Amino acid sequence: MQRQSYQEFRSLLARLESVLDDEESALRLGRRESIAHTIDHKERILAEFVRLSSARASVAPDPQITDEVKRVSRKLKDNLRYLSVHIRATEDVIGTVSQAIAFSESDGTYERTMK
Repeated sequence: MQRQSYQEFRSLLARLESVLDDEESALRLGRRESIAHTIDHKERILAEFVRLSSARASVAPDPQITDEVKRVSRKLKDNLRYLSVHIRATEDVIGTVSQAIAFSESDGTYERTMK
């Protein structure tokens, strides 16, 4: 990778790390609108990574970048865990609401009267 490519790569890593931190915060605080925003950012950053990696020359990795990649990789794993918990919680809420609807329908509340 040329020097400029290294700088671009490091910049993308820093942006991704920032977006992951923002998403973790949004998940913890229940800010759903922020989560949609961070997903958009992650998709743009991924596209930039793909563009950069397809244009780079094959050379030995820089040890400093390797450390940064490992740190961001750990954050991605944490992000996956936070998202998984969020999804499971959403599924639980959906299940509870579905049960409540089924119960309310079965107790005659919404029965149609036949004339």
